[in-house]
Amino acid sequence: MSREMAADLKIPVSDMAPRAFILSTDGEASDRNILRQYWDLSRAQTCGVPILLNHSRELHVGQWKELSVRSIGDRKALVGLPYFAPRNDMAQQTRKDVEDDVILATSIRWHPGELVRRSELDKADPLWRAATEDECGDPAEGYIVGSERSPNLAIEGSFVAIPSDPAAVGLRLFDGAQRALDATSRGETPRGGDWSRLLATLAADKKVRGFIDRELARMFSEWSATRGEMPQPTVDTFFRSFGSN
Repeated sequence: MSREMAADLKIPVSDMAPRAFILSTDGEASDRNILRQYWDLSRAQTCGVPILLNHSRELHVGQWKELSVRSIGDRKALVGLPYFAPRNDMAQQTRKDVEDDVILATSIRWHPGELVRRSELDKADPLWRAATEDECGDPAEGYIVGSERSPNLAIEGSFVAIPSDPAAVGLRLFDGAQRALDATSRGETPRGGDWSRLLATLAADKKVRGFIDRELARMFSEWSATRGEMPQPTVDTFFRSFGSN
């Protein structure tokens, strides 16, 4: 089984592994399954948990290191550091694409542990869903996958193009936005990708959008009255104005 994610929790590491990635969360994925973050990571100590591209065994570019389950916000997540093969050209190109925010998504492949249909949960459980079937007669309401007594076995983690876990996407936006705010509070310039995540997070807030609309209207009104130099508002302009309101 596999599941695609997108999230980048930045952790100071070596040049070979510029950031840690969230490989799995306990959020509901597009297949309606919920992957409990109970993991058997024994393969990491024996044959390793390889980094592949799009789950292709021919495109092996490194190994996942320091795999662990962490609390991130209100979620549990499996996090790992990517170590890219230093003498593999494709691995080094992948590393550069990760550093440049060209590649943002991961997909983990695993053997499932305990499986419980969501329809078999207590109806008072917020994860309960009514039983449904697909066109082949198989359960379609989703499963709760993995448990402490029967954990999921991690096989490999790939870099992929498109994520499918909305919770992980939200974590990526939130973490990047927080890093941008932390950097500005220290007087530093945030990374471009983090600026974008901060702006995307702010743009989702109706109050922030309304404030920016009012500021733009005010700037244009002042320019219309004086016909001076056309204002060129920047992010800093809005932050200074927002702080004074």
